[in-house]
Amino acid sequence: MDKGCLEPLPCSEIYFHSPTPAAKETFLYPLCLGHFFCTKAYKITRNSFDSYLLMYVKSGEGYVASPNNTYTIQSGQVVLIDCYQFHTYGASSNLEFYWMHFDGINAGKYVQYLHSTSQFPLSPASGIQMEIQSVFSLLLQNFSAYGMPEIQLGKYITDLLTLLSFPQASTPALQTKNLLVGETAMACEKAAGYMRKHFSRNLPLEEIAAHISLSPYYFIRQFKKSHGITPHQYLLQLRLDSARFYLRTTKKTIKEIAFTCGFQSENSFCTAFKKQAGITPTCYRNSF
Repeated sequence: MDKGCLEPLPCSEIYFHSPTPAAKETFLYPLCLGHFFCTKAYKITRNSFDSYLLMYVKSGEGYVASPNNTYTIQSGQVVLIDCYQFHTYGASSNLEFYWMHFDGINAGKYVQYLHSTSQFPLSPASGIQMEIQSVFSLLLQNFSAYGMPEIQLGKYITDLLTLLSFPQASTPALQTKNLLVGETAMACEKAAGYMRKHFSRNLPLEEIAAHISLSPYYFIRQFKKSHGITPHQYLLQLRLDSARFYLRTTKKTIKEIAFTCGFQSENSFCTAFKKQAGITPTCYRNSF
């Protein structure tokens, strides 16, 4: 008998984003986002995960529990979770949903405002549901292929939160076309998108630069100018961010996580993780 899967099914999508220091001080920004397909065995329980979680259920039924509330969530509904607090969510049947962990200098105030003015889970009108799906689809498309300036990422998160402020209203269609930016800056965003899509394998600098038709040396200079860090540092940050996610949300072994996140060995992963976090991956996992 099929007992289901504790993790999302292989057809699911997940992407990670490492915000620049400027974004952390200025915008709302995503940390990770995805489109998940799950069986009824899927369940996540955390004491905390420093971010806020927006979930839109496309089909099926699930549940969300926090210290103060327990919700049943169904097709077409939206829930917003303060993941700085203890929380649990999962599937009650086969479940398909879009989701995004986000944060930012004013993220907490947005969430407090929405919780004080809305009753969750929200059941938006069909037109609002289409807009929510459109924004998620756009973000996933850009993360998988092109990349997007951080100021624009912040705009789309704000768009989603604004839609939740008027769940039953008829709102003007959101503009989902990319903003015009400098050609070189757009090339660097495209390179960032390429790294987000392929960080789980060996990814030479020359390959990334060739993808956007720039020389490696020029690419490094321009990427550092636009993102504040080198391509190598950005790629390493993506891998470590994804590793933290898997350490806190799955039962994968340390070795499995190392290779899933693009490290060449378990030892190189542990060394890089401890250098950044100050503790080993095992200690980090045990702390949660």
